[in-house]
Amino acid sequence: MSRRRRRAQYDSSPNYQAKCQELLRTAADVFKEKGFEGITLHEIAERFETDRASIYYYFASKTGLFQAFSTTSWLMFSMRTSRLPRASSSATTTQPESCAASSSNR
Repeated sequence: MSRRRRRAQYDSSPNYQAKCQELLRTAADVFKEKGFEGITLHEIAERFETDRASIYYYFASKTGLFQAFSTTSWLMFSMRTSRLPRASSSATTTQPESCAASSSNR
């Protein structure tokens, strides 16, 4: 399965990317409702109207899915706040270390 997942990621077809983004949105809703510890991949799969094995096509684990969700959330937050006026020039913005790692784990 991991070979198939890697091949799909490198292919990056529009269909693969669209399904992956749809899965992330669905998972985000479930993570927000129940938290990381409160859910299983089975619950996410049910909400996504698929089976758990299909989720493994896109993500290696619940942790990998959560990291992708976190990275996406962080990037959206950063993009929104970058348009706001700065309070002072001494404020610094740092990204979590997992940002680069989570995209490679998918």
